[in-house]
Amino acid sequence: MEQKPIIYQLIPRLFTNDNENCVPHGTLSRNGSGKLNDITAAVLQSIKDLGTTHVWLTGVIEHAQKSDYTEYGILRDNPHVVKGEAGSPYAIKDYYDIDPDIAVSVPDRMAEFEAAVERHVENLRALDDQGHLELCGVFKGYPGVAGMYILRAESLEAAEELCRREPLVAEGFATYKLKAFQPANQGNHYLL
Repeated sequence: MEQKPIIYQLIPRLFTNDNENCVPHGTLSRNGSGKLNDITAAVLQSIKDLGTTHVWLTGVIEHAQKSDYTEYGILRDNPHVVKGEAGSPYAIKDYYDIDPDIAVSVPDRMAEFEAAVERHVENLRALDDQGHLELCGVFKGYPGVAGMYILRAESLEAAEELCRREPLVAEGFATYKLKAFQPANQGNHYLL
């Protein structure tokens, strides 16, 4: 029987917050906030070591909150509809923006995210140029898979090294799981 997914829900503003003296209903200046960039490969490995198969990031998308970011062009939210001081990560305000609390630099919050994506794309180009990338995309029959690469490498260790160097993995934005190549055939329903 195939292992069921074990999902670890991670809220960056709490998980990577190094303030050990948070108080209930505390403000951002009192309690602080973890940062998305602090979710490193080592952090993800420690979560994986717990037996988890997936990480669900919660509170990354901009949501209603009481912090004042008007100097960055972010409108204030009505304090009567915000839950607590930090707001609820489920009260999405802008699906096309990142929560400013978890950015290292508020004005550069989208640039931080976009730079990580660009490093990922450059890595894919390099893998392709080097002849290591066979196919990539989302494949039917692999539930929960956001993307998949078929790597061409001399050994499992070489493929492992290619995955570890992937910028989104190295910077803690993504994880990977290597599976041995399996040819499609009638016995496995052509992997569909």
